[in-house]
Amino acid sequence: MNSKPSIDIAALRKAAHVALDRGWYVFPSPCKTKSAFRGTHGSLDAINADNTPLALKKWDEGVPANPCIRLDRSGLTVLDVDHGLHSFAEAEAWANRNGIPDTYIVSSGRGYHFYFIGVRALRDCVRNLKAGRVGFELDGISGDIKCHGHVVAEGGLHKSGSTYCGNGKPVAPLPQFLWDYEDPIVKKIREAFTVKASVRASVKASSKVSTAETTLIPVGERHDFLVREAGRLRQMGLESDAIYLGIQDVCKKFCADGEAYAASSDIKQLAEWTGAQLCTRRICKDPQSSRGLKLIMFPQQQDVLAESLKEFRGKPATFDFILKRIVNEYPATSRVTLWRAIKQAGFRAIGKDPADRRSSLWLLEGDSFHD
Repeated sequence: MNSKPSIDIAALRKAAHVALDRGWYVFPSPCKTKSAFRGTHGSLDAINADNTPLALKKWDEGVPANPCIRLDRSGLTVLDVDHGLHSFAEAEAWANRNGIPDTYIVSSGRGYHFYFIGVRALRDCVRNLKAGRVGFELDGISGDIKCHGHVVAEGGLHKSGSTYCGNGKPVAPLPQFLWDYEDPIVKKIREAFTVKASVRASVKASSKVSTAETTLIPVGERHDFLVREAGRLRQMGLESDAIYLGIQDVCKKFCADGEAYAASSDIKQLAEWTGAQLCTRRICKDPQSSRGLKLIMFPQQQDVLAESLKEFRGKPATFDFILKRIVNEYPATSRVTLWRAIKQAGFRAIGKDPADRRSSLWLLEGDSFHD
């Protein structure tokens, strides 16, 4: 009766320990794989020698886990050659022939991993023939260049059952041509995108220059524009003095004749009037937010007035009568704000006041009235 060969957990633990001693970040994977254990985060859980007991926990618990190395946190880039090399001697001869420095090499189940110190800023160069990507190719040899993933450490087990073996040499610095190497297809796409982005930026810049005069706020629209901008500054919590400086700057940049108008008394009056208005912006506690805070805009004065106008439901009234009642409760209310609140509440004119034919009677929308 045939029995499956037992897994040497001690040897796998030793392999993990050796990688930790090198200063690399290690994590365990199910035996003969480099995937994540269920309930873990794979390479995101990688730990270095600062917490060796935790890093070796799986093996100490008797689990036959594969030791894997997270490359970027370990400061490593690996040239993963999958095709064309069949021995360490052949791998070292190919590297020497092509100017690749003598370095630490580990045999995988189907190729060789050339380790280098350094983490590339470019995306990993990965072979994917279906997508038209050839990956890394040099002198008849092909494979991947990766530093954002992970590899099985020396001493781990391939899915075929073979052991990852190393040549025992120190890790060399990443050579310059591997720092800069890109898949031809990826390089072509990136360069085309760069050219398009440059052209778009150039067109946008020239457009801004050519239309600079036509984008200024004309004099006839300047006041309303500055009132809106002042209101935004007030809702940010700024007071009159700060609003004054801000509106001056906005006027100079965006308004026709802005330099002259910014120094006028109109701007000062607008800032003082805006600063006297209610600022309804508040930061409140919110247990459901990740920051524990949220921004709330409390009702504006116009909203408060519109709500209070519900007391006139079913009762026709003149504008002057409504104005007097509201001003008694809200003395600072302007006639314009009240007018807007009346429209917001949904009042409609239903005819002339019998007592004064010069005044109209108003009634809330949806209400009916019979003389």
